[in-house]
Amino acid sequence: MEFRSLEEFDRAFFARYAPGGAHGGEQPVAYDPFLRGAAPPPAEEPAEPERPGPLQTFNAVVSCAIIALLAIGLLGFAVPLAFGVKLLNVTRDSMQPDYPVNSLLWVAPTKYEKISIGDDVTYLLPSGASPTLRVIDVNREELTLTVQGINDGGRDEELIQYSQVMGVVRFHIHGLGRPLAALNGESGALITTAVVLGIALLWGGTFFLSKLKGGKRKKA
Repeated sequence: MEFRSLEEFDRAFFARYAPGGAHGGEQPVAYDPFLRGAAPPPAEEPAEPERPGPLQTFNAVVSCAIIALLAIGLLGFAVPLAFGVKLLNVTRDSMQPDYPVNSLLWVAPTKYEKISIGDDVTYLLPSGASPTLRVIDVNREELTLTVQGINDGGRDEELIQYSQVMGVVRFHIHGLGRPLAALNGESGALITTAVVLGIALLWGGTFFLSKLKGGKRKKA
């Protein structure tokens, strides 16, 4: 049998081998683009996205926690220290209840003319101690400050020179002074190293296991 065109051959082939034709049987027929009015092939259903496993979820949580800690460390500690802010631990109860013992203070350098009554200043004593007391009087001519504790059993009034002032308390967090004191102690470097290594091993281990499990799942 001769065919005048490819379309004529295609029609004859489809008519013969389609379901119900001479040799069609029940075999499925592929979509024929030459047949006018033929329905397009059904669209493939999109594959369901792979759900993260427990290890992947845990790894994501640990990663977010590490990023949050880094951001807090950068904004709360590194940046202030770069601008001369000192982080000090409260060791006396003279400023309770505002600054309980073991509170962490952010003490910022402040010009004398910007210090006013009601500010809490940290100053340096000849002994090396650095108490924090509240300003109750300012003498602009002699560049002195009168300070006093707010606790009932606190210290009496004390006259200090502006040259002794380390700065004014700008921010504080209760209970955070003890960890800082521990890190500044003799074992501080060891504690910091152990914490950093522990976090790194935890994150790296979960990341490796999640990738390993994900690879096995794809092969299966």
